[in-house]
Amino acid sequence: MNHKSKLVMVGIFFTMSMTLAQNLPKGVRNSEGDLVASPNSLAPSASSSPNLCAAIRGNGGHLMAHFGALASIVENFGIVDGASGGSSAAISIFFYESMFANPLLWKCGDRQCTEKEVQPRLALMLKSIMGGVAATIDLAGGQEMIQGLGKTDANTNKMGKLLEYLKDGFDNPGRGPLRRRFIDRIATRIMNKKLSEFEGSGLGRLINETHKDSLRSYGLHLPPYRRWEILLASQGLDFNTDDNSLLFREGLLDFPALINIVGRIGDFYANRGPIDPHFWNTMFSNDCLEAAKQKTWEQMISSPMGAACEREFNEAFINYTQTTLHTGYESSRLEDPVGFHVNSLISGSVIIGKGVTKYNEAHRQYRNLVDNGPSSADFETDYPEFRAAMGNIPFKLDFLNELRFGYWGRTSELKQVEAATALRKDDMKSSLFMNLGTRSWKYILLRSPAEPGLSALVPMGNKMYSTGGWSDLHPVPVLKDMGCKKVVYISRTNLIDSEYGQGIIRLFNIPKEVNDKLYDINNPDSSCSRALKAADAVICSNWNSFSATQFKNHFGDSYNAPVATQDPEFKSKSKTLLVDPLPGCVAN
Repeated sequence: MNHKSKLVMVGIFFTMSMTLAQNLPKGVRNSEGDLVASPNSLAPSASSSPNLCAAIRGNGGHLMAHFGALASIVENFGIVDGASGGSSAAISIFFYESMFANPLLWKCGDRQCTEKEVQPRLALMLKSIMGGVAATIDLAGGQEMIQGLGKTDANTNKMGKLLEYLKDGFDNPGRGPLRRRFIDRIATRIMNKKLSEFEGSGLGRLINETHKDSLRSYGLHLPPYRRWEILLASQGLDFNTDDNSLLFREGLLDFPALINIVGRIGDFYANRGPIDPHFWNTMFSNDCLEAAKQKTWEQMISSPMGAACEREFNEAFINYTQTTLHTGYESSRLEDPVGFHVNSLISGSVIIGKGVTKYNEAHRQYRNLVDNGPSSADFETDYPEFRAAMGNIPFKLDFLNELRFGYWGRTSELKQVEAATALRKDDMKSSLFMNLGTRSWKYILLRSPAEPGLSALVPMGNKMYSTGGWSDLHPVPVLKDMGCKKVVYISRTNLIDSEYGQGIIRLFNIPKEVNDKLYDINNPDSSCSRALKAADAVICSNWNSFSATQFKNHFGDSYNAPVATQDPEFKSKSKTLLVDPLPGCVAN
């Protein structure tokens, strides 16, 4: 996972936006086993004993793969009524639950639909995520932004070219006094111009106010050390060095603004807000359901009927996103407690105990260093020392005692999982379990996807810091603990540590022996290996083979991905079975 992947995820949500308490009610099933609607809603509340659950591996900007896999699971295996994941998977679960919460999904004329009738409807909603992307990236500015984020060649990407130029201005030791003065004068002009362009297109809404305030306050006299901090934030996640400043600096993104956009899209799928009251009934017509049957969105719209359904979707989605943007509509879905409609466990790592004091002191040192950086006159000589100090703030966690793998969910299920993990004394991941309680989706989405590089660590009161949802990439066991009868794990082939994973190991001082017990796929007793063994089926996607902007590839690959399983029911219903086991794609 690299910074482009994460920023493309943000680009998706930006373009899409542009164009009860602890004791929650438990869902029940009727004599046929169908989920029954809550008394005050046509959509069922979460079942206390989920039949089919999805364990979703976070994947940064590749999250379109989640929806392809979920659409295939719902279409072929049944309705997913339990889920777990963190980081980008938290957003995917939020969207899925939003669809689940749509009352019209469950209404067939004047009666409640059976689960068999709901399956193709829910699968179509999941496929329509691709319709939302396609409908909005063609709007003004959207296509250029997405293409720009996907470029790897700085010469063909204006923003990449700007960042490379600014970096060269700092890193090139051979530049003379004239070049230095030129860079000092022109760099801030360029950055201010870019800020104006971003704000004019609407993208400025997603830029962190801290960085915008620096540019506005200093004007053409932005100190080089502040320019350097903004440059680092613009590059997002970069684990190619031992620089630990990304734990302390503000990210480029305004996360609350981003999550507000996510919430509005969730409301659209939940049929809340300024939406055409006839739209979802049109999408759930027999014509659209038949056009989408066993097809991706791209395949569906190639038929005349599918194309007509796409036009209906595009009109409703674009009207909704533009109306909510201009009226300042606030999402109600974000205020829903996690797990109200789909029994969910969302992962989030947290710093606790003495680690909080260590982080506060390290953050203070970082801010003192950045806020009192060398002047323009001295920057030429002092820059190497300044950069070295900025990237090596003294901060060393005692991983086993000062960091925990937390989960948000419903109170009853969290207590159940907590009791079960306490019994697995020989499992490293279970030993780090922490009950984070029941919270609103807004609270959770401001933390689980907000990982180092995209955001500074987020406080949780004054006794904990959230470090993002990277901790549990294979949440199969906690779903089994929660009571799921069957668990399908949505993952990718080859679970060797990514660049991001290796960076996390360094940043949080994870001892090698602990890391091996957590994530080593070659260790049969590692938490990762145990999770794979506990899965009833594994969707063997291949999302790392595609760039973050290849949305159709991600969705299509995971929708048609082979399934690793020994379960007779899954074997009989799978479109494609994995014949030869692959690393990370095995199931008992």
